[in-house]
Amino acid sequence: MRQPITPEERAAIMAWRREQRQRLIALRLAMPVAYRQEASARIIVLLAPVVGFDAQCCPLARSRPAFSRRSSDGAYTRRIYQCNRGMS
Repeated sequence: MRQPITPEERAAIMAWRREQRQRLIALRLAMPVAYRQEASARIIVLLAPVVGFDAQCCPLARSRPAFSRRSSDGAYTRRIYQCNRGMS
């Protein structure tokens, strides 16, 4: 059975998530506006190797991609999985 998450772990996870969000926002802002409209899923797939996004790096997401909750149709999650498979 899994151990409950301690407050310190929770704080670390939140900090990690904040940091990833900031990096992603910075990447998006650095792109030309034309790309930005359709960039949300694609930018991660294109830049995942550069930025180091991967399913193992989030403390809570070892068993699933860090971005799975954002996926309404499953396509986003699938792309992240394929991307990670290509990297390893």
